[in-house]
Amino acid sequence: MPFLVRKITKAKWMQGDIFNDADISADAVTNCLKTTQNALSTWQISSEDELPEAVLAIVSNSDNCDKIDVVCLDRDSLESQGIRLEQSQGITPVEELKNRHVDISGLTYRSLGTVANEIAQEIRQKRDVKYTKNDIKKLLGDAIANGRLQKENLSESLRNKL
Repeated sequence: MPFLVRKITKAKWMQGDIFNDADISADAVTNCLKTTQNALSTWQISSEDELPEAVLAIVSNSDNCDKIDVVCLDRDSLESQGIRLEQSQGITPVEELKNRHVDISGLTYRSLGTVANEIAQEIRQKRDVKYTKNDIKKLLGDAIANGRLQKENLSESLRNKL
């Protein structure tokens, strides 16, 4: 079953008691679901075992190696709710992962709410995953050691933190 991986800030989602169906905070939506051209960037994986691949794509294009939280959204569930998905070239220095990028596109106020509800549901089900700073350093270090990632292709800020 394919999943779409999105980085979130879990603390924003926990501002209300979403475990007891409290409304999702505006901060969660406006911070974690900031769109560009009515689209959200995600990384597709075939199974949850491939989650480190999506996280590598995300963190290798960042400026730091701070901890992150991610959720895996069920691609089929999103599509069945009318959410439009478009394959696009991802921005990551890991060449082999660029084709795993999927935009959640054509978003409107209503469809963005659908995505927010899907994320909240994953958190309620305790299916969000935290990657610590050490996890991220190891992920990046292993990719460099295995030749999948060239250290010089990382941002200067990120290189200095490794």
